[in-house]
Amino acid sequence: MLTQFYGVPSGSIGWYILPFALGNFCGPLLLGPLFDSIGRKPMIASTYAISGVLLAIVGHLFSIDAVDAAQLTLCWTGIFFFASAAASAAYLTVSESFPIEARALAIAFFYSVGTALGGVAFLSGINTVIGDSVNAVGFQIAFYYALAGLACAWHFRKQALTGLGQFILLLAWPLLGVGFCLFVAVYNVPTFDFTTKVVGIGGIAIGIVPYLWNRARLA
Repeated sequence: MLTQFYGVPSGSIGWYILPFALGNFCGPLLLGPLFDSIGRKPMIASTYAISGVLLAIVGHLFSIDAVDAAQLTLCWTGIFFFASAAASAAYLTVSESFPIEARALAIAFFYSVGTALGGVAFLSGINTVIGDSVNAVGFQIAFYYALAGLACAWHFRKQALTGLGQFILLLAWPLLGVGFCLFVAVYNVPTFDFTTKVVGIGGIAIGIVPYLWNRARLA
């Protein structure tokens, strides 16, 4: 997106990713204690809601050309400050339903795939592949944040039906965030080149392998 719409050279993309990565790191670090003191349900719902609303605002600003590359990056940093905390807590909540062996296998599997992609990037021309990888990873982040929100809404579906407030907090707001994330992901797919589509969509597709392996093992 930065290269296509703002003309940022692929070799400079890393400088824009640094604050983005910082937001992803600081979100769970600074907001994490609130998930224990206030509670997972209200914090997951509120952080997803905040990130969804911010994403809608930033999307509107982007559509009317009201932000430049640096401002857009700062906006993304703020969005994922909240979204990363929401997704991390949702992953933890949902993953408690799976054996620790399955979680360890999934982590090892994706780490090995990431390492392999890093080697390919080194051999194939680092700037070009990094530019494609940034777009692919952005697509995957949007997809998995949406998946985490959907899983969280499903996990708390019974509590959400106990009252209007609970319904809004535990179901409506997370699903609103899911909708925004999926819209952003799907909207950008036509702008991807072949490499980005393979890495982004293929990386999600192979994620089903550890899941099916675990289901077969427990069957």
